[in-house]
Amino acid sequence: METFLTTTVKAVHIIDGNTFVISPSWHWRRREGDCVRASGYNCPEMGEPGWEKARSKLEEIILYGDIELKNPGEIELGVLVCDVYLEGINIADYLRDMWR
Repeated sequence: METFLTTTVKAVHIIDGNTFVISPSWHWRRREGDCVRASGYNCPEMGEPGWEKARSKLEEIILYGDIELKNPGEIELGVLVCDVYLEGINIADYLRDMWR
């Protein structure tokens, strides 16, 4: 199995409350891409009630800042699902309770 090292990237576009586009791309299991879904919390999907609020909140927290990708779990439809850290704190800790 290919090792995934902690990767520092920038979020350059927010899709919804837990999915975003990064630069530079991630590389894992002989695949690469620029789309990430943060693990550890759920939120409304695009088009569902509250999705715009979820998107705005994620944008406020991570857009253009340095974030770290850790502990990849899977690649789902070309999207890397992993833990996302900002200043050493998992963003799921910021957002988990917001969408229960």
